[in-house]
Amino acid sequence: MNTSDFATWSQIISSAAVVVTLVYLSIQTRQTSKLLRSEARQALIQVDMEILNNQVQFPELTMSWDSDEEPTLEQKHRLWSFLCAFMRSREHQFLQFQIGVLDQAAWVAYQSAIPVVIGSDRCRAWWKRFGAPLYDPGFVKTVDTLLAANPKSNLNQQISKWK
Repeated sequence: MNTSDFATWSQIISSAAVVVTLVYLSIQTRQTSKLLRSEARQALIQVDMEILNNQVQFPELTMSWDSDEEPTLEQKHRLWSFLCAFMRSREHQFLQFQIGVLDQAAWVAYQSAIPVVIGSDRCRAWWKRFGAPLYDPGFVKTVDTLLAANPKSNLNQQISKWK
């Protein structure tokens, strides 16, 4: 084997090593991407669980959404904070969908809660007057479209008729 043959074989082996390395890196990247998506989804679920836990601990939050009674100032503050937290979590999910972390089906599932939570007259008024200016314009447009497409909700009435 002369020097030219050795150089040729070295290039072939080197090229094969590069291909094997690229395949390995591709597999690693795919696995890392799946892991990151899974961790992001877990974080989103944890936020939702905290929101639901607040509703369990403070049922007056959901009851004040569409109650005929005027809420006290304290109840308004709690409702304000709850709505801000809920909508901020949905805005984050929207932004995660925009960059490809959430797929279409996951985002559709998450957004389906928006017209339920802010579908009452009181919560829609909060959204128009206070909420919308606090959030990403693309998210605001999406929420406004959802609210326009869904009738006003009365969760308390629906729950009271639940058997």
